Amino acid sequence: QLTSKAFSSETGFNEHFYLKKLSSSGYKIKVIVETPYMLEGYTQLNTKLNCNIPVEFNLVGNHDFTKLLDEGYLIITLIDLWSIDMIIHYPHYVIVENFEDDSFMIADPKYCKKIKFSRRRFEKSLEELKYRLGYSPLIFAIKKD
Repeated sequence: QLTSKAFSSETGFNEHFYLKKLSSSGYKIKVIVETPYMLEGYTQLNTKLNCNIPVEFNLVGNHDFTKLLDEGYLIITLIDLWSIDMIIHYPHYVIVENFEDDSFMIADPKYCKKIKFSRRRFEKSLEELKYRLGYSPLIFAIKKD
């Protein structure tokens, strides 16, 4: 419910305060970032917000998503919006709910619908985010502790 509210079209999404609220509400959080700059930024935010959310530095790929989903996590990540609407290349938060039949099930807050992404389509969207848009892929993994 908190996730749906945080991603509604009426609210702006501030992931740092959102993750702190989830963490203080008893959720287990993992953050995976792909660049030293992001690692430093999230480490500093942990200090500034007085929280202890684990931040890992690792290349982000499909295997990270499937592993975390198998462990019971819900995942928030950035992808290229083009892979959803084919209108504009823009970084876009989505919720990755599960993986089955070689596809990811994505909940899209912008269009309020669920979309099935093949493994390849999802991978391509992460690549476009990284190489076309210059954004570092990241993972916010969340589960009830």
